[in-house]
Amino acid sequence: MALVTREKFLATLRDPGGMPEAEIARIGGLWPGASAAAQEALGRMPGIGFLSPRRRAEAFVALCAELDRAAAQQGLTQEQCQLALAILRLSAARMRKAEAGFLARLSRLDGPARDALPETAKHFLYSIHLLQNPDTSGR
Repeated sequence: MALVTREKFLATLRDPGGMPEAEIARIGGLWPGASAAAQEALGRMPGIGFLSPRRRAEAFVALCAELDRAAAQQGLTQEQCQLALAILRLSAARMRKAEAGFLARLSRLDGPARDALPETAKHFLYSIHLLQNPDTSGR
């Protein structure tokens, strides 16, 4: 499956007033690593099942764990991991379904289960204001 291109991605972000060139350049610098990680994670993403919120949630967590692995092995930043999630969101319906399944089941996770989530999933939750602090260092 082909991922969304950088140009199409940026087009979805542009508002009528335009996007600052500095932001376009910043995304451009993050893009190669994020795009490669997104492609690899999508290739390893487990099936989402047929109308199975549990399997969809598990697939999202597995995808985030794969992005965490890529971050550790390839030196990606968490910002690149979040960009990879955004790339996948625009590129793959099964990713959008997995994300929706994860969010639908989020209220069932207790504190320890939330603490055990992959770093990328925690930052995703923080970015949409469903988690107070993505810091997992225990500080």
